[in-house]
Amino acid sequence: MLSGPIISALDSIRPTPFEGHRLYLKRDDLLHPEVQGNKWRKLGPLLARAHEVKHGVLSFGGPYSNHLHALAAAGRIFGFQTAAVIRGTHVTADNPTLAFAASSGMKLFPVSKADYERLKMTDTRSVAHFLGNEWLSGYEWLPEGGDSPDAVQSCAAISKEIIDQLDSPDPGHLYICVPAGTGCTAAGIIAGAAGWGNVLVFPAAPYGVDRPGIDARIRNAGFDKQAPYELVYPSGPLKFAEVTPEITGFVKKFAERYGIALDWIYNGKMMFHLAELVKSGYFPAGSRIVAVHTGGLQGINAGKGAG
Repeated sequence: MLSGPIISALDSIRPTPFEGHRLYLKRDDLLHPEVQGNKWRKLGPLLARAHEVKHGVLSFGGPYSNHLHALAAAGRIFGFQTAAVIRGTHVTADNPTLAFAASSGMKLFPVSKADYERLKMTDTRSVAHFLGNEWLSGYEWLPEGGDSPDAVQSCAAISKEIIDQLDSPDPGHLYICVPAGTGCTAAGIIAGAAGWGNVLVFPAAPYGVDRPGIDARIRNAGFDKQAPYELVYPSGPLKFAEVTPEITGFVKKFAERYGIALDWIYNGKMMFHLAELVKSGYFPAGSRIVAVHTGGLQGINAGKGAG
């Protein structure tokens, strides 16, 4: 059981790579060594009542899922069983993400992509029946990526922490930037930043995250106010786990200069495209730019990292 909230640091990045602006990094990547980044935030409501989980937790994800990596670790640390439906039947023990999940006690069930898309829209009883494992029917359901109204509410704290940590918030020149896979974390940040500034959402792919989906998550989480926000889609036809030599080069140089690792799929892409926005003159002079580092660093070891 959690004893109380853990607040991540807000680091001022100096010398700033963005001439004329102040850059801060919200270090959610340091919240927990295994249940990392926004996954700690999204799983927070579950972990607060972990002692009440009677049977276990069932969720969904791809073979390199950050979410499943974090959930498996959380189950081991907080003492509840975990199981996961894996997208794709070509699952190998050589995959560091799934090897870690299995070693943490998570039961893995690879299915075809078509079955995966169908099953994630059903319930635990349907999944248990399809897999022929009726014991799963007693497990709690956790959506793909931990995407739930409780998670949106939990992620709203990110914005409130940032506002408290800044010396003097200026709504007109404050931009909070966040990468997005499902849009759940972004929805929480947008709700939490209402009345304080602007939010820029950087989807990891040019599909899967849109304004209607984000707005619906905010409403379903019980918020009636939100900050203005903009979706900054990646340039080019990059798919979810695709990166370019320019992005990988940027990530390498950022780590060398500031000693901060970025994953390639989420935070690396966000910071790369954020630099492009600065060069284009998008931000007013003297803007304060806060980039939320959502973790995902297990993906560096896994070679990909997603979800």
